[in-house]
Amino acid sequence: MKPLDGIKVLDLSRYLPGPYCTLQLADFGADVIKVEQPREVIKKRKTFGQADLSDEELEKLKAFEMMSRNKRSIMLDMRNPTSRVILERLIKQSDVLVSDYRPGVLDESGLGYEDVKKLNPSLIYCAISLCGQTGPYRDVPGHDPVSLAVSGVLTRFHNDKESPDPIGVPISDINSALHATIGILMALRARDTTGVGQLVDISMSDTAFAFVTPSLSRYLVTGEVPRIGMNMANNGVWKTKDDLYVCTTDMEPRYWISFCELIERPDWKSKIHKRHEYEDELREIFKTRTRDEWIAAFREYGTQGAPVLGLPEIVDDPHAREREVIQNVEGHDGVTHIGPLIKMSDTPGKIDFLARMPGADTRDVLAELEFSPEEIENTLTEIKKDSDPRLTPYLDR
Repeated sequence: MKPLDGIKVLDLSRYLPGPYCTLQLADFGADVIKVEQPREVIKKRKTFGQADLSDEELEKLKAFEMMSRNKRSIMLDMRNPTSRVILERLIKQSDVLVSDYRPGVLDESGLGYEDVKKLNPSLIYCAISLCGQTGPYRDVPGHDPVSLAVSGVLTRFHNDKESPDPIGVPISDINSALHATIGILMALRARDTTGVGQLVDISMSDTAFAFVTPSLSRYLVTGEVPRIGMNMANNGVWKTKDDLYVCTTDMEPRYWISFCELIERPDWKSKIHKRHEYEDELREIFKTRTRDEWIAAFREYGTQGAPVLGLPEIVDDPHAREREVIQNVEGHDGVTHIGPLIKMSDTPGKIDFLARMPGADTRDVLAELEFSPEEIENTLTEIKKDSDPRLTPYLDR
């Protein structure tokens, strides 16, 4: 058993927030049906330099596409009347719909929340967008960095430089995806009581405000914007003798005291708030030992510190491996994924199957929707007419 067994999700999303949200649901048992639109598939292949790859090469890459695992794939063009019939049947049988189109786009296609609610009043409709379904920024286009810009987050990353720094990971994409997952689960719980669904409006710029909560709280109390640069030496990233890095977070006084004993600077114990007085010396101290030597010393003295690991290192990190954060996918030699990150003792998540090629489950899904064998063949023929020839072989699997 998995916690979301029996929940059917119709996934109309295309970019990172939507697929990461539905990945969480799929890993824990939801039956996620991913709608692949032919023009979107071809566009992505061109964007990522995959347009000229063979089917064999594409399938090899697909095995590592973590965002699409545990999801079935159907090929539909929402502009096609035949596909619209299929979509409406899917909507009627689904518990959740996830989309990431700009506000108003699906309304024009008759697939906005008010239209869909008439087909299935109990449906949870999760709309993920840059700035939400309402407000002055509603129609502003953009991706992750724009949401961080309008929420004040980028101004907290420049570390006293002249301009804000870009962030090297899609934190707003993932953050909004997790908020979307929470919103869906809360809406499902509410439906248990009310019997009806609702719109879950997830704005990337809204959810990014979570990152400035501590800073904004201090600003509202003092009227002053908190300083970004470090003024305490208990936190930091330091270069070591072997040109690697360690990270320290000796925030509590007892850890700082232990750290001062470790580096033989007992006179610094009372100077935790005066980083500027000894930061240069501290940087030189960290260059006297290798990264592994510092980690061993941190463990001996009970201070807070860790190695700054690169991507090649985390793949083989024993802790990540033991907790199956990094895991080899069972039955697929050479395929490694980040596993389900929520650990549950009785109903854990699991990688059941790898990403499917676009449209590979169309035939099975049509059969589940009670299309007759003749209707299935006629429908597939119609879909093929509007699809790129490079995609149609997957419809016959």
